[in-house]
Amino acid sequence: VAAYMMAKRGLKLTAVHFASPPYTSKRAEDKVVRLLRRVSRYAGKMTMYTVPFTKIQETIKNECPEELFTIIMRRLMMQISSRIAADNDCTALI
Repeated sequence: VAAYMMAKRGLKLTAVHFASPPYTSKRAEDKVVRLLRRVSRYAGKMTMYTVPFTKIQETIKNECPEELFTIIMRRLMMQISSRIAADNDCTALI
């Protein structure tokens, strides 16, 4: 939804997907690709980065307090996304 709304406003989009097999399936990534193809009708060509996240997720699970798991995982996702954005001259994360 956010990608579609930004595409309608004329923004160039770069997508980031975090894959964590076996916690996320290949079907989940395929769904992301299908949705981005639909959005690309409005946005034009987009680049999608798939970040292998399983090892990071398992390290967080094993090394961090359980009550902080989600916040630490999201923080790392933001850090990774920020690096991808900087490398691609993106000006915002949405």
